[in-house]
Amino acid sequence: MALSIAGVVDPATGRIRVANIPCLDGRQLGADLARDLGVPVVLANDADCFALAEARSGAGIGHKVVFGVILGTGVGGGLVIDGHIHQGAGGVAGEWGHGPVLRGLAPEIADWQCGCGQAGCLDAFGGARGMERLDRYLNGGARTSEEVLAAWGAGEDSAGRVVSFWLDQMSAALAMVVNVIGPSVVPVG
Repeated sequence: MALSIAGVVDPATGRIRVANIPCLDGRQLGADLARDLGVPVVLANDADCFALAEARSGAGIGHKVVFGVILGTGVGGGLVIDGHIHQGAGGVAGEWGHGPVLRGLAPEIADWQCGCGQAGCLDAFGGARGMERLDRYLNGGARTSEEVLAAWGAGEDSAGRVVSFWLDQMSAALAMVVNVIGPSVVPVG
């Protein structure tokens, strides 16, 4: 059985770090499932699986280095080199969503707590809930991310401020990742 999951799977220990699913954080989920189901279980990060799928049968076909970006409830990424997932030490290669990269922003944003335990992570800012927090911060709104994006699409100025600010921060961080790892394609899902 193969299973992809949000979170980092440490290739040495099988333990997962899951910022958005606290009840799974620190567990050896693959080993637990294998024991309980009585079948071998391969567990991998969802963004790594996305990047691998794109490298082998999607936008990354023929590319040596593929960096797959996940934007949803959180911010994740997977790195594929020469058709193979590159996990790095602790399995964290490609995980651009965690780390205090937003420190230079207003404290009201830079101090947003992330599920990983740090403050100022892209994961706390760049996911759907982050966009909603940003709308509240900039506009005092209480809209869902879908509502913010619909208002932006309709030309609303206040939603435009949210999306512009969000894009500026996300693109700056992504530019740094691209400069460091040198992918020739960056599929987004």
